[in-house]
Amino acid sequence: MEGPSTFPGCTESDDGRDLPVSVAAAAIRRVTAAILTGRGIGDDEADVSVRLEALADRLGALTVSDPASTRRTAGPVRDSPATGTKNAVALPVCLGVDDAGVVESVANFGAAYQGPSGFLHGGMAALVLDVALAVAHRQAASPGLTAELVLQYRRPTPLHTDVTIRAQHTSVSGRTGWARGEILLADEVCVSAEGRFVTPAPRVTS
Repeated sequence: MEGPSTFPGCTESDDGRDLPVSVAAAAIRRVTAAILTGRGIGDDEADVSVRLEALADRLGALTVSDPASTRRTAGPVRDSPATGTKNAVALPVCLGVDDAGVVESVANFGAAYQGPSGFLHGGMAALVLDVALAVAHRQAASPGLTAELVLQYRRPTPLHTDVTIRAQHTSVSGRTGWARGEILLADEVCVSAEGRFVTPAPRVTS
């Protein structure tokens, strides 16, 4: 099956190992890729679907009655639908930040993220750049919500190929900050983005 068992460069425990829930989420991504590429379930593999359905039933029985409680106890980075290692739908991206505040990751997108045949879906590119720009802004200023995101699609981003995601903070004025970034194939820009982020005003309590 395609793809690594976990996100490149991402470990979550003190001894450098991935947490079981993240390993499980990564396994689901591998199953998804196998189904999409025709290697997982065919006419002669009905038992696989039965076993997967049974596993889903088993895990569903363990779900807490109040889904909001999982949000209160889990870290937002691990839960993120964009880059969370705990989230089975997340993109295979582990964002790092260098000493200059530049956010960067090398990613290899598989079949689960396909738009046009053989290429990354444009919405997936927007999602990962939104997060990368937000991280860059947060590192340089403070956490902010996306107020505006402008993208230019320069060329298709290929699947099954290492690409670089890069972002950096550019300026800040009061509660508003700006960042820019791109997805690169070698030195060629596939997608570029500029974002504006606003830090929410403090709540006034009486």
